[in-house]
Amino acid sequence: MENEIPPVPGKRGPWLGEQWEVLDWGRLPQFECAIEGCVVDAAQLMEEIKEQPMISQAIWGGGQTLLHVAAGEGHRELVELLLRLGADVNAYCPEGTPLHYAVGGGSAEVLKLLVEAGSDLNRQECRGRTPVDLARNPAHNHAFVKYLISVGAVPNESSTAETVQYMKNDGMWDAIPDNLFLGPFSPNWRTDTVLALVRHMRESQNFSAMPILGDALQDAGCDNTDVLNHCRDASAPHVRGYWVVDLVLGKE
Repeated sequence: MENEIPPVPGKRGPWLGEQWEVLDWGRLPQFECAIEGCVVDAAQLMEEIKEQPMISQAIWGGGQTLLHVAAGEGHRELVELLLRLGADVNAYCPEGTPLHYAVGGGSAEVLKLLVEAGSDLNRQECRGRTPVDLARNPAHNHAFVKYLISVGAVPNESSTAETVQYMKNDGMWDAIPDNLFLGPFSPNWRTDTVLALVRHMRESQNFSAMPILGDALQDAGCDNTDVLNHCRDASAPHVRGYWVVDLVLGKE
């Protein structure tokens, strides 16, 4: 056919038969970046998906999907769009499901979205690790460990069970709030002062400036009482996955 889009070399994959070749690749630069494993411009990629919705179902590299990539980079709005368009929440590749990727992505909101969308909490990736195993190792995200177990996840590695027992014996388990999610965080609150404070705390692992960070966030217009109270509470746990520091740096 005269108007048929020719096949694109290197773009064949186990996805919807011949539809892989009929995409308008010239209008999908961000999708091509995603196939390589990263999202350069999430907003533009969302526009590409809306224009050519079939790419929300794309599969490549042995089972990887856009939902894997979006979850792995913590792009909440992109994950929401893909789920609305029917992306498979349990799509599987050797590295696991989108939930495995979300653990590494560090976004509590994305993690919760995938769990509530019906993610298999106990699916194992190629090395036998479930999402909660990955939360323990290598990410050591103790807040994610508690959340996943609270919604029904079962560790497959003995080291994860040992970590849970350590958290309980050390008092860390009870110290981590049941409400893992501090709520929306506006990019407008990331002023130069706020960023300087959190980068210093992240690098030094000294969180004594948290009350100062609370003041800086409030000066920047932050009205999220959970965030402000967390900064000003000297007893608040600064475990990985629940730091306001992570929120400021984009790991919401």
